Amino acid sequence: MSEGVSASRFYMWRCVVAMAHADGIVTPHEINFLQEQMKDAPLAPGQLQTLAADISTPQDIHIMFAHISNPHDRRDFFKLARVLSWSDGDFDAQEQHIIDYLEQEMGDEENRRMLEESREAVKEIVLSGDQWEKQVKASGFMGFLSRLIN
Repeated sequence: MSEGVSASRFYMWRCVVAMAHADGIVTPHEINFLQEQMKDAPLAPGQLQTLAADISTPQDIHIMFAHISNPHDRRDFFKLARVLSWSDGDFDAQEQHIIDYLEQEMGDEENRRMLEESREAVKEIVLSGDQWEKQVKASGFMGFLSRLIN
């Protein structure tokens, strides 16, 4: 039986799920993205139950973020949150506001350095609606997201 991931890693996942609620709508694309990203995470049954409940009931992203104590988990949150926000094809203003706010919370030099690394890992690209559609059709939706992460 799995003991699950660390508390910091668990809150990183909870924060990513909370990010899916940022625009008020959790889309099938966002749910698929979450499932794909979590499928190999060694989550304990209780952790899985909590995350399932979080998908149904939005949590306060700021509270979840405050519990992410490991800098690596924080960097992973920003990387996943950026890609998740794009997974529905619309980087909503509320999602952008939350990422901007949380970035400001990372006051020390180490965290800011890791944040910059996450920005480099997830190349932000601006696509018009037509370009977005062409990119997704060319490589499939998950292939397109995989290219963003890599």
